[in-house]
Amino acid sequence: MPVILAKIWHKLFNHQFTRIPRWFVFGTVILGVSGVMVASYLTYEHFSPQDMTCPIVPKGCETVTASSYSEVLHLPVAVLGLAYYVLLIVLIFIYLRKKNVKLILFIVYLTSVGLIMSGWFVFAQLALLHTVCFYCMVSASITLLLFILDIVLLTKYKIKANLLPR
Repeated sequence: MPVILAKIWHKLFNHQFTRIPRWFVFGTVILGVSGVMVASYLTYEHFSPQDMTCPIVPKGCETVTASSYSEVLHLPVAVLGLAYYVLLIVLIFIYLRKKNVKLILFIVYLTSVGLIMSGWFVFAQLALLHTVCFYCMVSASITLLLFILDIVLLTKYKIKANLLPR
């Protein structure tokens, strides 16, 4: 997988954009802010002594956020998600100021990594814990939408990234 991501990264950075459309910037900011809100709530609940309530699956959020899968290297996944969304927003605003397209390409790469991580956490919920955290699934959906925005941007600008190693 790292070889595939490296090839995509190389192909992306060898392409020249003329400009980034407003819909991409606007969509990334809106989704990023939505992600910050969800991840902030999950972070708050992670450190809160009270039990977390889940609007869809009773005890689902509590089970997921209290599981061993809710931390990576003793760092709550919610904090990682919060950092991810904040970084996306910061990069978009830096892009708006500097107009450095490499920042957009880094966002594409970052979102790809975010999607892979979200996929793992969704798998952990469904296959390993056999429950669902509503807020975690909302966060994963936001990451998926960010990835779709990236794919639309790459397709619109006709960037050809060979996903299979040769």
